[in-house]
Amino acid sequence: MPNGGHIIPLSSSFKMIHKSDKILDHYLFLFENSKGVYKGNIMQVESSTKSLPRGTLGNVWDCNDVNVDGTFSLLTIFDKLLYEVKFAGGKKISFGEVKRRNNRDQTQSGEVSTQNTSCTDWYLVTTTFYDDGSTTTTEQYLGTTCTTLCPNGVCNEGLPGGGDGGGGNPDPDPEIQVSTNYKWLVYTDPVLVDWKVYSTDKFKAKKSSSLPNGGHFTSIEHISTEGPSTVTSNFGWKVHQVSWELQNSGQNADILVQGFRIGLGLPLHPIEEEGKFVYTILFP
Repeated sequence: MPNGGHIIPLSSSFKMIHKSDKILDHYLFLFENSKGVYKGNIMQVESSTKSLPRGTLGNVWDCNDVNVDGTFSLLTIFDKLLYEVKFAGGKKISFGEVKRRNNRDQTQSGEVSTQNTSCTDWYLVTTTFYDDGSTTTTEQYLGTTCTTLCPNGVCNEGLPGGGDGGGGNPDPDPEIQVSTNYKWLVYTDPVLVDWKVYSTDKFKAKKSSSLPNGGHFTSIEHISTEGPSTVTSNFGWKVHQVSWELQNSGQNADILVQGFRIGLGLPLHPIEEEGKFVYTILFP
């Protein structure tokens, strides 16, 4: 959790509309600065583990794995789902994020004026992660919201409720922490084309539609490098160090992988390769 964050368990009788048919634990996340509380979220926990280990919710917020089997759902205080993450066996097995789809404009003819109504379809886009490194993505339709655009700032003037588009006040723009594990090709030997080195890294980011390009990278955690072994190849791979750097206000990230190609009785052959990544590509 960032500085100024507080987690408050809510009463067992507390319910949200989301998953209202289930008995879940709820926690209020509050964030404050020198001016007071500036943000709040609700986290729902669906797990057979009733006593969560210390730090579990903070680790979920910070996009870290937790040793608790269950589903953690983050919502706004207005009951709007932002994302769901599921863990099993101490690692993340799926992540679902609510995304906009198929924005469209509609024209509705009313008795008083013509209203242009913009509608947005909402989907829960879930990525499932498998042990072999592969993933699958599914989409679940959640619903549609519409907003009326009032010509010249006037919409059904004089009529009760005119111009609100039937949706009331929108939720404040949410800001969430997200992450993705990404495996990329570091090096291919120009002669031994099957001799390849891969790196797997966890990219963390902050997402909000109010931010430039919808968000930015916040940090990178190196997970592992994979390369040929001297057990199965005449030449093996040995990693030396992996470093990373964020640029352009977190819109770009560079990862530098340094290591050696090793062989029995042969001098070390240094390998140094850099990968370049763009926020909008890893978090479309």
